[in-house]
Amino acid sequence: MRALLKTAISLAAMAAAMSPAAADDSTYLIGLIAGTTGAYGSTGVATVNGAQMAVDKVNADGGVNGHKFKLEAHNDDASPTLSGQLYAKLMSAGAIVIAGSPDTGPVTAQLAERYKFPTIGVVDDGGLTVNPKGPEGPANPWVFDFGLNTFAWGEKIGEYALKHCEDGKLAVLHDPSTYGQGGLFGIETNADDTFSKLAGKLGDGMISAMLTSDLHPSDELKAFREEYKKQFNVEATPFAETSYDSIMMLAHVIKQTKSTKPADLQKGFNSVKDFPGLSGSLSFNKKSHITITAEQLTLVKYDASKNAWVEVTD
Repeated sequence: MRALLKTAISLAAMAAAMSPAAADDSTYLIGLIAGTTGAYGSTGVATVNGAQMAVDKVNADGGVNGHKFKLEAHNDDASPTLSGQLYAKLMSAGAIVIAGSPDTGPVTAQLAERYKFPTIGVVDDGGLTVNPKGPEGPANPWVFDFGLNTFAWGEKIGEYALKHCEDGKLAVLHDPSTYGQGGLFGIETNADDTFSKLAGKLGDGMISAMLTSDLHPSDELKAFREEYKKQFNVEATPFAETSYDSIMMLAHVIKQTKSTKPADLQKGFNSVKDFPGLSGSLSFNKKSHITITAEQLTLVKYDASKNAWVEVTD
């Protein structure tokens, strides 16, 4: 994996150096990288769809400082090499930010830091992609992640596990990816129908966590979900909702800073506090570059008799 990352970053550096930047002065170009094919293609599709809905909303409201948004989305097919090439291509095309990738976040995060270029939206699942040395370590200064933070899931579930562990000891089984290692700080299991379909009755009593906004949706989130279903004929997911939030916050930051220069956008994102997003009240600062925290999660338990996740009360 490290060799692939180095290759992807080297190729991106070459492409960026060889290609002059160009952009339409009447629009602000937003680049988006996401894997829209393969085993996890639905995640990428949702990320693109959510971003496009936000772009449409911003433009319908008159744009930002006299400019309309334009979204240019590319499928990285979960390939680190392709992701690096696409990152360079979008920078050369004049993108003001790059969103993603939910599949190749480690590549886009490293390129963001190398080029000092704002990278937002669903960047992997937060965690070690944004804070390589753990949740208490420094954040990547150029990545502002709206994804489903593995640190937060780990913290929430870990606290529950330790509370109910008689000897105070907890064993964690995880994989070696950025997702699994983020879960070293607890236990992460996505609270969606994938688990319930596979586990069936054997999953009864399984503890996990989900966004509180997903469990108790606001009127704004309900309206978004209705419009999403109307446009795409599928149910919205948190990836679509958080991707939407990232573009809406970008519009807010540009309005506040009256600039699209990378350093100004970085400063603007670092100053956002309590932004009203679909996924909750969202904030960034220099130390915290992931919007989803443990405080925004609710513990849930799988009830096989109801085929549903229900809120944990003990």
